[in-house]
Amino acid sequence: MSSVTFKATATADIAANHLISKTVTDTGITLAPTAAGAVPDYFATNAIKEGDEVSVTVSRPAAWNIVAGVAVKLGDSIAAGEGGTAVTGDEGAFGYAANAAAEGELVTVILIDKAGSGATSVTVDAITDASTIGKSVLKATDAAAVRTAIGAGTSNLALGTTSTTAKAGDYAPAWADVSGKPSTFAPVAATSSVVGGVKQAAIQADSTATDVAGLVTDFNTLLAKLRAAGIIAGS
Repeated sequence: MSSVTFKATATADIAANHLISKTVTDTGITLAPTAAGAVPDYFATNAIKEGDEVSVTVSRPAAWNIVAGVAVKLGDSIAAGEGGTAVTGDEGAFGYAANAAAEGELVTVILIDKAGSGATSVTVDAITDASTIGKSVLKATDAAAVRTAIGAGTSNLALGTTSTTAKAGDYAPAWADVSGKPSTFAPVAATSSVVGGVKQAAIQADSTATDVAGLVTDFNTLLAKLRAAGIIAGS
């Protein structure tokens, strides 16, 4: 099993078989008992005094032997308790108990992925497969900066009636508000299949014919006027 060793300084007393959290500073790495509810980084195999510089070896074991801060049952979810002890609870859990233990006894904790990973901070610029735009989005401090990064302009439009404002989604203009409209609308020509506009036919006096020939003449005169008005087809 591969391992990594580094130097660190304890900022508080740490009892053997208690949970440890690390802090990375400009001057080095410090160690302290894991706070209750926090996810631990390591555990102490020996007691450490405040101010001691120690060598920390991380070998990624699958289980840690930790002093129980409460009574633990087999299979209980384990989280960090006061002073770096192991307590039961789902919130902040980093493993589960492989054995039952009374308070003060050692409990073997089978680790899950949350603990013992030696995780470190990653900067946006260190992401090798991120695009320049993607990194800019990750670094953006507000919505305006995100829009600038992706070239979306501004979406902070106000409703109004000027060139720099937007109409409401339910806006319904009045006829007088429509610009560029024609003053008249010419109807389409009427055909046998299209309803269109036609002119009023010229007046046709009541027939006074006394014979068939006179009726034919009056009727043909009426037909001519209807064709001229476009009411019936010309041919």
